[in-house]
Amino acid sequence: MAHRLLPALACVCLLGCLRVPPAPPDAAPPVEDEGVEPLPPFTLAELSVEDARGEAWDPDDACSWPTIRLRFGQPLFEADAVWLLEGEPDPDTADDLSARPLRVATERRVVESEITLEGDTLTLRPTRRLEAGATYTVAVAAWARSAASGETLEAPQLAPLTVSRSPEAGGAVRGAWPPDGADAVDAEMSALFVAFDGAIEDPSRAVRLRREGGEVVATDAHALPCADAETWPDGLCAVLRPRAPLAPGSAHVIEVETDLLDATGAPVGPWAARFTTRLDAGEPPAPLALTCHPDEQALEVGCALVDDRSVTFRLAATEAVRVRVEAAGRRLLAVAPRGDATLRLDGLSPEATVRPRFVLTDYAGATWETESVLSTTPPLATISIEEVRADPLGPEPRQEYVEVLNWGDETVDLLGFSITDRASSEGDFIPRTARLAPGQRALIVGAAFDPEEGSDPEVPPG
Repeated sequence: MAHRLLPALACVCLLGCLRVPPAPPDAAPPVEDEGVEPLPPFTLAELSVEDARGEAWDPDDACSWPTIRLRFGQPLFEADAVWLLEGEPDPDTADDLSARPLRVATERRVVESEITLEGDTLTLRPTRRLEAGATYTVAVAAWARSAASGETLEAPQLAPLTVSRSPEAGGAVRGAWPPDGADAVDAEMSALFVAFDGAIEDPSRAVRLRREGGEVVATDAHALPCADAETWPDGLCAVLRPRAPLAPGSAHVIEVETDLLDATGAPVGPWAARFTTRLDAGEPPAPLALTCHPDEQALEVGCALVDDRSVTFRLAATEAVRVRVEAAGRRLLAVAPRGDATLRLDGLSPEATVRPRFVLTDYAGATWETESVLSTTPPLATISIEEVRADPLGPEPRQEYVEVLNWGDETVDLLGFSITDRASSEGDFIPRTARLAPGQRALIVGAAFDPEEGSDPEVPPG
């Protein structure tokens, strides 16, 4: 067999040594195939964002339920290398997208999406509404491949997508009154509310009340700002007023139908909240006693944390209530499905007298009211906590620290200040003078703190 191959090998060698004669002087140069253009580079050429109505949005100020289109320089072979990720682009993500497979941490950031591929354009649409104000990452892995040339990307492509906080960017159901899962709801309640957090087409036509598994309950429906309904402080509310008392001891459902759309054309429904009516009439609302923290003042309806510029009210009632606080010419609103609410009154002056009026309203519309008198404090020290090491790698609590900053215009002495990790405790007092100039920082540590211990990263400069 080997002897037979030798002549063939010899022929190959001889042919390889033959001299090719030069082309005649008048020979025409080689001609490329007419009509064949070179392929453009295989890159991510364009990223665009649209809403459900086809209106364009800026990726830095996108609608909350976007359709994301990615156009490549050449047709994409398959769609398995493109994702929408929670969080901003970062070097670790870029490194992970350089080679297969994805790290588990990256996989956990993937937002479930519907993906379609047509030629050089990939369309990605999340299956849920994105969070207002949040930033996401449109990610294309380096192994994305061209269907035309077989090329892959030179490097991963990461683009930020930030969702607008504007109400016009989309809306969703914020909550309902009664809330989902409520029991012992008064059958005599005069109104039910569904709140939306963005611009919505008239919601009253697509919200209904029915007995669970049964007939629709006759109501009169309309829409108005939630603040006017004295429920939530902002947003739009659908109001349902039953034409007759609800059936006692029965399960009911507030439903948002599938055809309700927000301002971008994205669906708001379906959505539902279930509640159960009580058999008998309930008691009017009443305050529930709270244990106030050392730095709070006791109120008939809860506690107040007062400083030189604000008052924070921590309130509690014996049942689910809507809360209204009127003070300093303003009105604070909250829905308290568990009977507790925290509201903050800002923009006050030092040593000012505040006379808040509190109103609690239950399911049946019964109210409880009271008033209080408070005074803001004299101007407080301009000290803020900037950094905390609460769980050091080294010995605890020896290597814990708290960094504070004087953000004001005057020097502050820390003598008499205290540090605590519980609102119910005054904590440990600073026993000696420590004067902080404007803009200066200080590290508050225990007596045994060792900056050279070495188990933890070095304390940041400053």
